[in-house]
Amino acid sequence: MQDIAPQLIMPEDASQVIHRQEFYFEQEDFLQAVLKSQEFRPTQPDGSQRDSQWLAENKRNPLKALKEDLHVVPRINAGAFAVTMSAHDPNEAYTLVQAAVQVYMDRLRSDSATRRNAYLTDLDKKVKEQEGLFQSMSDALADFSKRQGVDVLKSRFDIEKNALQGLNDDFTRSDAAATSAEQQYNVIKKLKDDGKEVPLSSDLLMQVENDFKITSLQQERLQWEQERAAAEKDRSTTPQRLEQIDARLKKIDDQIDAMRTKLMKDARDRMQKFLEDEATTKRFLADFIGNIRKQKEEIVTGIGQNLLVWQQKVDALKEQQDLVYKLRTQYNSINTNSRTDDTRVTQIGQPSVPYLPSWPKWYQFFPVGTLAGLGLSALLAYLFVLTDTRVRTPRDLSKTLQMPVLGFVPDESDDRMLNGNVETAILSSPASMVAESFRQIRGHITAQTAHNPVNTLIVSSVGPGGGSTTVATNLASAMALNDLRVLLVDANFYRPALNKIFKQIPAEGLTDAVADPSIVDSCIAPHQTLSRLHIMGAGSHTNTASAELFESKAFREVLDNLKSKYDMVIFDGAPLNLTSDSMALAARVDGVVPVVRAGEVSRGAVSRVRDQIRSIHGNLLGFVLNAAQTSNTGYFKENYRRFHQYARRAPKANVPE
Repeated sequence: MQDIAPQLIMPEDASQVIHRQEFYFEQEDFLQAVLKSQEFRPTQPDGSQRDSQWLAENKRNPLKALKEDLHVVPRINAGAFAVTMSAHDPNEAYTLVQAAVQVYMDRLRSDSATRRNAYLTDLDKKVKEQEGLFQSMSDALADFSKRQGVDVLKSRFDIEKNALQGLNDDFTRSDAAATSAEQQYNVIKKLKDDGKEVPLSSDLLMQVENDFKITSLQQERLQWEQERAAAEKDRSTTPQRLEQIDARLKKIDDQIDAMRTKLMKDARDRMQKFLEDEATTKRFLADFIGNIRKQKEEIVTGIGQNLLVWQQKVDALKEQQDLVYKLRTQYNSINTNSRTDDTRVTQIGQPSVPYLPSWPKWYQFFPVGTLAGLGLSALLAYLFVLTDTRVRTPRDLSKTLQMPVLGFVPDESDDRMLNGNVETAILSSPASMVAESFRQIRGHITAQTAHNPVNTLIVSSVGPGGGSTTVATNLASAMALNDLRVLLVDANFYRPALNKIFKQIPAEGLTDAVADPSIVDSCIAPHQTLSRLHIMGAGSHTNTASAELFESKAFREVLDNLKSKYDMVIFDGAPLNLTSDSMALAARVDGVVPVVRAGEVSRGAVSRVRDQIRSIHGNLLGFVLNAAQTSNTGYFKENYRRFHQYARRAPKANVPE
């Protein structure tokens, strides 16, 4: 089987033109025209026609065979494409491909002229339609401006708007004054309705004391006091006389008290009436100004709507003008410099007769097959990773789920420098990478809350076994090492764990402190070696504790008490997606730190927890990826290796790293 190929070239837009020609060569009407050409059915000397050798070989379905053997080979970089024809006889292939190219060039010129003329006709019609529409819109805008008096409306709108602003200020002041007067009246009225004594102002008290009835009684009492003093000096005065004078003085005192009580009652009634009248008057004035303001708002709104309609018409007219300009420019450009495929395609070479077979080329199959196998393997690996929705790396949280990440904690089996329990790694193994990861998490929290400090945190797993206790204990220790007074509280009533890690904590804990806030201090125990770290257990009533405990008034009082004593209060909570306890607590604290165990929780579960925290208006500081193993990704493995190498190599004295 042999190929033969003449080349055709396009001066510009090569890729687009070649794409159209590939489609052109696949059309059945074009292939039918090629099959009817002289070269495919040559005329004999006697005037009859016979089939060419290629047509005789493909007589059963020549259209399908021609579609398979006639090809367009793009050469984008050269700005050209080649037409190839496969046939057993090289000389016949030369003749057939030349015939196909000739039919193609003839039809291309005819089709291009027809399409160009039709396109220009449609474009001219569209231009005239849009110009007519523009004129109609222009006339409508002029008529609207004349009928509405747009210039007058603009001036009036500014005047009315300024007046409305003044009314708004007046209404605000009058409404505030009326509200204040009503509040004063309501306070006095409530005291009187409740049978309580209404306090009088100093002026009213002065008026009561200066009343002529009280002053006259006080003058009379003074006279009787003087008479008693004189009687005491006179030795002839009898005891009965002194008793009569004392009785008179007591009667005058009773009259003064009764008169003062009556006058104060009248003063209170007058004060209540005055406040009531003042509140009614001021409210009437505020309502009056409010009604005027409402009328003014309706006027401004009506004028504004008319001006808005006018502006919309102006904008629509401008858009129509731009559209007409673009269409007219496009029409002039195409009419002046119309370039279609027949002007872009030029035959630059004659067909050549091939002398080497083009098929089959077995030496090409092996590398192509190898590359295809490698590509299929990579695709299968990618599909495996794509269908695995578990969270394994920080990228799954930060990039895929668009969530904040505070850091990741390596798996304890991968940290060769870790000694003792991982829950106290920052104290027992300060040089380990696990401890270093918690220092980084502490630094991220400190930097993130520098301008908005947090005093309380809840650390809770997204799912069971996520390691929230490990993160909470190490984070509390890290903050205590940073000279902060820290309280670590066990808020997991289902599986409390702090009492297993810290043996010295009391049996009474959070649930007991909420039940009796007076014993809060006895429920807290200091850490044995870290004096700035204190621990509080879950308590002895965990069986009956539920989310209602965190929503109670007693818990809020306990929380306020703890916040006043500690720089940071960290709660170790139950799993967020299983219990309501942690969500209720998350709504009460300043920050939420969910913990995700690598390879154990799906992305959907993490997203649901994030949405739940947002729905309760919790402050999501960021996720912590726990137990990230080296087998999950090469990045972790390389990071661990470099850390261990760096940690083992002690720097020389006075030599900076």
